[in-house]
Amino acid sequence: MSWVTQTFSSSLGRKLIMSLTGLFLCTFLVVHVSGNLQLFNHDEGYGFNKYAAFMSTFTPIRVVSYGLYAFILWHASRVCGWQKTTAKLVGHSGM
Repeated sequence: MSWVTQTFSSSLGRKLIMSLTGLFLCTFLVVHVSGNLQLFNHDEGYGFNKYAAFMSTFTPIRVVSYGLYAFILWHASRVCGWQKTTAKLVGHSGM
């Protein structure tokens, strides 16, 4: 088993991936909120139209958007528990 597989299959590695995908999703929100705030400029929508044209025609943005879709699906599957989990029964030594 390689170190990459071993790292990402551990609980710490899964937490790292979950945090990075969450950070990426938060960055996505900040960028899009800042772009949508262009609507409040008093330039008759010129700034927003320029932003929208950039977001729809710039090739790296389109590539990143497909990665974003994959991150959203992966992140949601982990959050919703669509993964195979193994539970350990832990006995309590009480009384």
